[in-house]
Amino acid sequence: MIRPVSNSFRCYAVYYGNSMRGVFVPGDHLILTPGTFEKLRPGDVVAVKKRERPFVHRVVALMPDGAITMGDNNEFPDFRRLHPDDHWMLVRIAVAADGTLRKIAGGTVGMQLFHWHQWQRRMRTTLGRLWRRIEPFACWRLTAREDGVFRNGVCFRCMKIFVGSRSADGRIRYVGPLQRLCFRIPAAPRDEDRSSHE
Repeated sequence: MIRPVSNSFRCYAVYYGNSMRGVFVPGDHLILTPGTFEKLRPGDVVAVKKRERPFVHRVVALMPDGAITMGDNNEFPDFRRLHPDDHWMLVRIAVAADGTLRKIAGGTVGMQLFHWHQWQRRMRTTLGRLWRRIEPFACWRLTAREDGVFRNGVCFRCMKIFVGSRSADGRIRYVGPLQRLCFRIPAAPRDEDRSSHE
């Protein structure tokens, strides 16, 4: 996702979202440059201005009926193809919050980065599925204790280490994979368990 911004000197957008993480960081300012559809190559990063939701994705293939775009961290390509009459611009430079400039690779190097990010996404998904299977048997994990309420959820710590939180609807969220590996946040007590203790 991008938030379009422009002034009299240049056109740029502010990036936020997850689809292009690894290429951009939320808050990056993307400097947009005009391009021609004939010179568009697979691997180029484009900012597409849609009425409902503007976005920035990578061109992954050129077809006779338009270009196929996809986020580096998305599982599927975009439903609608990019056409020559669409409003789009190339993303060549990203400016970080501290002012440093990063050149955004396109073409062959951009496609290599796309494949690398896709491999990382598949590995995260596979490891997540594997962990969900073995998690009930992870007997070495220490149980975290409640540390207070924050934003309608309960925070948990163990040995002064912040482990994660449990939301009001019972969803458990760990700070990171290391905390999930070493610590366990207990599930929310069910209503019948509460009534039996009373």
